[in-house]
Amino acid sequence: MSRVPQILRSLHEKLTLILDHQQTRTGTLRAVRTLVAHHLIPSLSALLTYPTPFDEHVVEMWKMIAQDGQLTTSIFDHILELLARSLPYEEKDDPRAKTSTLKPAMPLPLAACLHLYRPTYIEATLKATCILSELFKSEDSEAQVLDYYE
Repeated sequence: MSRVPQILRSLHEKLTLILDHQQTRTGTLRAVRTLVAHHLIPSLSALLTYPTPFDEHVVEMWKMIAQDGQLTTSIFDHILELLARSLPYEEKDDPRAKTSTLKPAMPLPLAACLHLYRPTYIEATLKATCILSELFKSEDSEAQVLDYYE
């Protein structure tokens, strides 16, 4: 089992304690970026578990991640592909009524790879949108955003 979620949680906890030491804080944020670069899918899955709205430390993590253009492009590609492929519901025959169908919400595939945390489609889509929002706000990812929308 991947230890990436545990490592990210630990780094996040440490960020809440490192308030007065900017150099240490920057080093911790760079460690997050390196972890995400080497373990993209488990890292994105773990980062989807943070509640929205994101706290200032999670926002700082995303800002640091956005400084790596190649990584940002990989994240855009992956999240946008997941959102495009994801169906908001699955149609099933209603066992109680033969003429009707049920449409239960589906988990977002990225979040579904987690064993314990399975958000609904709406919750996972909101989190993915928040992630994209943080990346779009960063001046460091301007070139990647323009590549997608020019």
